[in-house]
Amino acid sequence: MIVLNILVQFAGATMLLLFAVRLVQTGAERLAGGWLKRKMAEQRHQHIGAALAGTGIALLLQSATAVTLIVVGFFSNGTLGFASGLAIILGADLGSAIAVQLLSFDIDWLPSLLIGAGGWLFLKVQSFKWRHIGRILLGIGIILMALRLFGLILSPLTDHGALLEIAGYLQSDVIAAFMLGAALTLLMHSSVATILIVVSMVANGVLPLSVGLSIMLGANFGSGLIPVLLTRNLRQPVRHLVFANAFLRGTLALLTLFFCDWFGAANFLDRGAPAQGVVTMHLLFNAMLLLALPFVGSVERLSVWLQGEVVSAGGLADQNRDSHLVPGPHTEPEVALASMKREVLRMGKLLSDMTNPVILILEDPSRAEAENNAATEANLNAALAGIKAYGMELPFSNMEKSQRREARSLTEAAIDIAAAGDIVSHKLLQTAQCNHQAQIRFSIDGLRELQDIHDCVVENLHRALTVLTTGDPDIARQAIETKARVRELEQRSRKRHLKRLHNGVIESRDSSNAHLDALYALKELNAKITSLTHPALSAEGQLLDSRLVPLEPVKK
Repeated sequence: MIVLNILVQFAGATMLLLFAVRLVQTGAERLAGGWLKRKMAEQRHQHIGAALAGTGIALLLQSATAVTLIVVGFFSNGTLGFASGLAIILGADLGSAIAVQLLSFDIDWLPSLLIGAGGWLFLKVQSFKWRHIGRILLGIGIILMALRLFGLILSPLTDHGALLEIAGYLQSDVIAAFMLGAALTLLMHSSVATILIVVSMVANGVLPLSVGLSIMLGANFGSGLIPVLLTRNLRQPVRHLVFANAFLRGTLALLTLFFCDWFGAANFLDRGAPAQGVVTMHLLFNAMLLLALPFVGSVERLSVWLQGEVVSAGGLADQNRDSHLVPGPHTEPEVALASMKREVLRMGKLLSDMTNPVILILEDPSRAEAENNAATEANLNAALAGIKAYGMELPFSNMEKSQRREARSLTEAAIDIAAAGDIVSHKLLQTAQCNHQAQIRFSIDGLRELQDIHDCVVENLHRALTVLTTGDPDIARQAIETKARVRELEQRSRKRHLKRLHNGVIESRDSSNAHLDALYALKELNAKITSLTHPALSAEGQLLDSRLVPLEPVKK
């Protein structure tokens, strides 16, 4: 009964830790997600810079997996090449290891301070920025509190017979301990959480250092397998990156495992602080992965040889033409509606591929993404034509009212997505092209303001696609709130631009029309994207017909 009680407490502490890690990641993504992604996209040909960018971003997001999935998205639309993408992923692994080191410090007063300050900012402050800073502080405080809870739960187990037998077996079978670490990481989808739990168990004497090292190395291998599983539905060329990362991590993890076992690394690392030995080896392992940076080109060639051609910039243009519409919609309405939904989501992915690099193109119109966007827009328009034709063939007479409503809603969503694509191509990219021909550059402040708005638009697009998938009204409300923030940022940028004109800033004078056109286009683009969330809110009765305040009837 005592063991069962401890297991229940351990499971609760584990879920608290996972929740806290997710809280930090969500706060960082909402606070600076667009900026972080832009920094990644800028590292196209600088492997060392790309690795450093990946390290910093993973440190903020507390997750190398999140960084890897973002890189896969950029790789799929040609914004990042294979070599720079792999460099970012390897750097992200080191950033995740640094996060483990920082979180493993035992400072008694810090968790309470972070929870108190973060909770107050999140609950009491209305500012978008400070609310999410509060979310991040709150998450870090809960992580530290969860680790302290692990210590309280595990301390009575140091001399438990069954656990001593398990620890003894794992100490004699390093492969079993390695596979256990990989399995736990896959189960929790977080190497940070797994390693922090292992560190806590080693610190409390539940596991010997040698077993902790084996489980930690297995967790590192598992963290390379997580993106492989999460991208299993993507096309094979896009998955070259995650396979290459898993191959490098798995190979080095096994080599390090046998090295530690043969040469007794646990004896060398155990200098009175065995838990720190696990963290130190975790840092060294991920730092050693960076030694592969000079050879990422060779890794790319090996991947081509093993799996086929790697996607290059714009390499998915032909693949994106593949429609998800199932022929013969007149047979089964359920199948037809499901295929329409998949096709609309594919259009959303195409729109995302067009929208993500827009700010980079406005900054430097000579970038290759401008040409990729033209091909993507053609695919987007072809998909819209296919959905409209498909909708005309639906057997409305044999469909229920809810099914007819869903079909119309999906068609309207496709129209809005295509209209958003037109705004990107015919307004934003046309503005960039005109600037390029006239040799006009935005001012530093003006470009930063456009970047802030673009970040919000990109985040809102992700929310809108999530709402199309899940129908979640809470996420839809976040999109509406972001629309108000974009309007506020647009008005503020317009005022600041006029102030720069009055102050005689030459770049602002030359780029005045382009800046105002880009502001309006980004605001219009965000409005089209936000409209994708309206059906989910209308279904819940959470959307007003008008923003106008009703007038009081005139009294006679």
